[in-house]
Amino acid sequence: MKILLILAGNPPDLELLESEMTASDLVVAVDGGSNVLSEYKLDPDLIIGDLDSINFTPGKQIDVIKISDQNLTDLQKAFQYLEQQFNPSHINILGGMGGRVDHTVSNLHISALVNPQISITFMNSIETSETFRREIVHRIVAPYDNDLPVTKGSTVSVFTVSRFSELRSKGLSWDLDNVSSKDVFGSQSNISEVNDPRFSLKSGCVYIAVYQ
Repeated sequence: MKILLILAGNPPDLELLESEMTASDLVVAVDGGSNVLSEYKLDPDLIIGDLDSINFTPGKQIDVIKISDQNLTDLQKAFQYLEQQFNPSHINILGGMGGRVDHTVSNLHISALVNPQISITFMNSIETSETFRREIVHRIVAPYDNDLPVTKGSTVSVFTVSRFSELRSKGLSWDLDNVSSKDVFGSQSNISEVNDPRFSLKSGCVYIAVYQ
């Protein structure tokens, strides 16, 4: 099952939003993320969170799940609820980046701890760049050894928010070879020389950001 989460960070453009909604089995707005849909006059299937950031009244056709536990962020509540109720295979996230840096970093930390069997991808519209329109951030969790859906010529950056070991790539201009978090690590603005380059990871979690 493929689920689309919409958060209250940098809002997606309408083209990206409609495309991802069409490709998803379930569209879930996380608290203030529902305001983005409301502005576009679109409805989610479900709204979840403590509901303190919603600035409209949801229609009766929308399921609303209020979880008031302040020990968890709304994103944590959403992940827990969705995994228990729907057992998703893929979760794509819009509005999870941009805006406040503390929210972005928190979202990445939270996502790093989610069930590794779930494919998690962040997508972001970039309006300030003349070179790129989309930022796509793939979470890879060990043990991992697989191709990643990246178009040849795309700019690729690798970053981490937690410990990891033995990260390797095949198909980038400057391939990674047995890199770990103990190393002085940086891989920004690399280039994919092939379609679907391969990455492997022995332990931990890293994020692969693709710009196109």
